[in-house]
Amino acid sequence: MDAIKAAFEETWRKLHNEVYWLEDVDWIAVSDTVASCTYRFRWKADIDGKTYEGDGRGTTILRKEDTQWKIVHEHLSRFPK
Repeated sequence: MDAIKAAFEETWRKLHNEVYWLEDVDWIAVSDTVASCTYRFRWKADIDGKTYEGDGRGTTILRKEDTQWKIVHEHLSRFPK
């Protein structure tokens, strides 16, 4: 867990003015305790003084624990070429 946390934090330190958003969200399954959606994600950030942007597709599965929704799985990937 410490190695995973360190890897994420190192990446986030390099990103400045980061903006991340979702488009075309499709809720494919929803109940009182679980939900799943697919979407297109987009991002834009400054890295070493240059602006970069990208996009891809994602799937997120959520579970309701007590009164809070928590992400239990997420998959992000590029669009096929």
